[in-house]
Amino acid sequence: MKPRTLIALSLTLFAALALFAFSVILPARGNTFDFYPRYVGAQAVWRGISPYSEEVTTQIQIGMFGDVLPDEADQQRFAYPAYTAVLIAPFIVFSADISTALWMALQVVALAWALWLWIEILNWNLPPIQRCALIAAVVVAFRYPITLYLIAQFTGVIILCITLGVYFLQKQCDVFAGIFFAFATIQPTISAPLAGALLIGYALRGRWKGLVAFVVALGILTAITVIQIGWWMPDFLVNLRDYARYATYYLWTPDLFESPVLKIAFVALLLFVLVWTLWRFLRRSHPVEARERTIPFLFTLVCTFLLLLPQTGTYYLVLLFPLLLTSLQNAAQLKGMTKGLALLGFASGLLIPWFYLIQPEETRKIEALLLPLHIWLVWVGTAWLVRESKKNSTSVEVNSRAPLQSDVQM
Repeated sequence: MKPRTLIALSLTLFAALALFAFSVILPARGNTFDFYPRYVGAQAVWRGISPYSEEVTTQIQIGMFGDVLPDEADQQRFAYPAYTAVLIAPFIVFSADISTALWMALQVVALAWALWLWIEILNWNLPPIQRCALIAAVVVAFRYPITLYLIAQFTGVIILCITLGVYFLQKQCDVFAGIFFAFATIQPTISAPLAGALLIGYALRGRWKGLVAFVVALGILTAITVIQIGWWMPDFLVNLRDYARYATYYLWTPDLFESPVLKIAFVALLLFVLVWTLWRFLRRSHPVEARERTIPFLFTLVCTFLLLLPQTGTYYLVLLFPLLLTSLQNAAQLKGMTKGLALLGFASGLLIPWFYLIQPEETRKIEALLLPLHIWLVWVGTAWLVRESKKNSTSVEVNSRAPLQSDVQM
C-alpha cells in the first residue's frame, strides 16, 4: 500500500472519529474528559502560570463540573509533567470542545499506526489489506482502545511513541529512539521507567546514544517550561503524591493479595524475572542477537511494570497490545492442534477484558493483576510452541536426509 493511501486512510479515520466525538459524545459529557485538565493546565503554562496552582485547579473543576469540588473528591488537578504543555501545544489552540474531539480521534489513529509499525518490527509479511483488516478488528475487539477514546486519554500517543522508539532501536537509529521515548513520558507513570530501563539496557551494551538523546530531549522540554513558569518539579511531585489520596481509581496490584507473605513473594518473583531478563539481554555478545532479544526484554518490562507500579486507570493495559499481536503472529506459524490452542490463547486475551467490565467495581480491579499475567503467559506459550515446532521440523528434515544404513552398506 502506497504511503499516500495510508495517509489518506488515516486522515479519513481521524476526521470521522473527531466528528463523531464532537457531535455525539461531547454534547452528552461536556468537559468531563481526562484531556481537559491537561488542556487547561497547558494553556496556563503558555500564559506563564503554574499548572499546579490552586487557580488552575479551580478553573479545571469549574470547567468540568460547574463548581469547586470538595476535598474528598477526585480533584482533577494537572498531575502530569509541565512539559506536557509543549507536547500537546498544537491541540490547545482551539476551543476546549474542538481540542478534545481532535485529541480523542488522535488516540485511535496513533494506536492503529503503532500496530502497523509493530507488524513491521515483527517482520510479519501480511498484505496491506489484511493488515488493515487485522488492525481494525483487534482495535474494536480489545476493550481498552475504546476506553481511551471515550475518555480522551493519552495512552494511544504513548504506545505510538514507544513503538517508534523500538522501531528506531531495531534500525540502529538510537538518537531518534531516545527522542521518541522522551515524548512517551508525556504521561510518565509507566512510560518513563519503561523507556529508561530499555535504554539503560542498551547503554550497558555500549549503545549509549539513545539514553543520551532521551536525557537531552527531556532536558530541553523541561527547560522550555522552566523558562515559562520557573522550577516546577517540587510542585509536580507534591501533586503526584496527593493524587494517590484523592484519585477515584488508584491501585497497586500486590495489594490485591491479602497475605503479606504472598505479596512479598509476588514482588520478589517479578523482580527476579526482571533481573533475569536483563541479564539474558546483556549477556548476548553479537549485535544481531541483541536486537532479537529486544522484544522479549521490552515485553517483560511492560508486564512487570504494569504489575509493580501503581495504576491510575485500566487504560494502561493497552500497552499489552504488542504482546497480543506477537502471539497472533506466533499462532499463524503453527499447524493443527497447536495452532488452535495458540489462537484460543490469543482470542481469550483479546476478549476477556469485556468479562471484567461486567463484574462489580471492587472485583473488577482484579483485571489489573490477571490480564497482564494472562497475556504474558499467552505470549510465552505461543513463542514456546513455535520454537518446539521448528525444532521438530528441523529434526524431521535431518532424519529424512540421513542415508539409510542399508544404503551405506551398498
